[in-house]
Amino acid sequence: MVTPSLLVHLGAWSQVLPVAALAVRRPWPVAHRWVAGACLLNVVADIMALILSFQGINNHWIGYFSVPLMTSFFLLGLAQWQLTVVERLTLRLAVPGFAIVWVVLVLISEDLRGFSRFAAPLAALLTLAAGLYTLLRRGFERENPHLLRADWFWVAGGLALYGAAGATFPPVASALVAERVDLLVAAINVRATLYIVAFTAIAWGMICPLPVTHSGPSSSRRRSG
Repeated sequence: MVTPSLLVHLGAWSQVLPVAALAVRRPWPVAHRWVAGACLLNVVADIMALILSFQGINNHWIGYFSVPLMTSFFLLGLAQWQLTVVERLTLRLAVPGFAIVWVVLVLISEDLRGFSRFAAPLAALLTLAAGLYTLLRRGFERENPHLLRADWFWVAGGLALYGAAGATFPPVASALVAERVDLLVAAINVRATLYIVAFTAIAWGMICPLPVTHSGPSSSRRRSG
């Protein structure tokens, strides 16, 4: 069994940052609530996995329940930042579609006692794609606000980074776990570092949203979420 390093623990607990950020500000935009709820869900799952690990009990199966829920929450959160009804509806309809594909992949190709080879990378790629689409779509908006002051910029960027970090890890871990534990530990630490950056960005986005102005049509901005 690989003993988690301090960096891994920090990566796991960095998911608390968006939850704490949501708790200290008002009001609570819908997008923020979905994303923070996903982070809180994953923190609970990680705690359960840690408890089982200390007892010598296999804990891989927990991710097969927490990951699809967390990904669905991320998609519903990002849907709030889309610019058109069609785009928002597309992301929302992606949730049941993803759930069906997830169940099929788990039933036909996954071992609940090991790292996910296909389902988890799919979830990460979906989060990456939705985050990047939100960044690009809103980034080219005609009356685009200052990006560094926009909540959607930091949250969508953090989710894209989170998805990128998780997309390749499960299959790599499956390939390394049997013979190259040293490389597996290195991969785990790299992923933890990226998680820290990603969740810090998400939390920052939740506490520095672009303020709404009402000085006129030319200077007003829609507040996302």
